[in-house]
Amino acid sequence: MIVYHYTNIDNLENIVTKNDNGTPVLKLHVTNCKLLNDQYENTFGLTILGKCLPKIEEELNVPFKNRLSLLLKNKAGWEKRMKSFTPNIGRDFYVFSTSKERDSLIMWSTYGNKGDGVAIGLDWDILRQHAENEEYQGFSDKCTYWTKDMLDKLFDPSSNIYKRIKAKYREMTSSKMRSMFLELYKCEDEVNENILRCLLSFYSTFHKTEEWENEREYRCMFGASMEEILFYKNIRGNYIPYISLELPITALREIVIGPSCGGNANWMALSLLVKLKTYKLPNPPSIHKSKCPLQ
Repeated sequence: MIVYHYTNIDNLENIVTKNDNGTPVLKLHVTNCKLLNDQYENTFGLTILGKCLPKIEEELNVPFKNRLSLLLKNKAGWEKRMKSFTPNIGRDFYVFSTSKERDSLIMWSTYGNKGDGVAIGLDWDILRQHAENEEYQGFSDKCTYWTKDMLDKLFDPSSNIYKRIKAKYREMTSSKMRSMFLELYKCEDEVNENILRCLLSFYSTFHKTEEWENEREYRCMFGASMEEILFYKNIRGNYIPYISLELPITALREIVIGPSCGGNANWMALSLLVKLKTYKLPNPPSIHKSKCPLQ
């Protein structure tokens, strides 16, 4: 499956490039999860877990000392924490967003520099494997878009939605995860807080409200320590945390030139691929011009 990352065309040469050894690669900037385009996303996990976590922990007979639902009683405190950039000494989460939409008017307008950009087609399997490997211990999934009806089903233990959330809870609170966090924090209270933070980050990252459904988004969430974090300065003078992800050039499957790009944009993209000798790959990437009526 191919997924598409819409961006400014000026970023193309920074993404499709060579590493320090001269090997053709893809270099992606992966942004902190607290910088998602919808601020409600940062706290959507509170809405979901707040409804069903007490019931799940009751069903699983979780000891009171390990019940994450007790920590959720301070909802205002967690809302502030999920939105703030308070440094986390352990691992924090960084998100890379793509879309199943190959040539979308909405995506060009919102993320593709109003059509004067590119959609970089990536091999989803390669991207997913990087997110979930031992180095990052992350997650990858397509976004679930929630309706009011779905939220109501969180009260129904027989619904598939409830069962999926219960399964994810068991995965995130397994003895393996608790041991990993205990090694980092040395304190049970901090272990519980950070497991809850992971769950909230997961549901806030891969679950969105229904008005975003047209984006058909697929995301990868990467765990990273403070030692791996880089910063860039935005136009407002704020320092934005991100991590740099390097993928093999074989992850590049296609480049779609935006509908408002100039006439030489195809030539520029082709020249870039020729310099990197991508034509020698078993499945070389292709270049296409958007067919959207955006001018």
